Amino acid sequence: RSAHMGLGSVALPGAFIDERAVVGAGAVVLHAVRPGVTVAGVPARPLRDRSKSILSLEEQSDGRSPLVS
Repeated sequence: RSAHMGLGSVALPGAFIDERAVVGAGAVVLHAVRPGVTVAGVPARPLRDRSKSILSLEEQSDGRSPLVS
């Protein structure tokens, strides 16, 4: 599992980027970003929370990638 940070984004000391989080390009992260949350802006603010939809997909899958048949 991983997190994604856009080009030019900055996480200041003390900011924690959790798994499956997405940080938009040029964002300045001041605080913790929860799992599955997309943030953007200066300062970074939440845009979307994908954590519930991702967890439900993981529970439904049988271990194979949904993109591979």
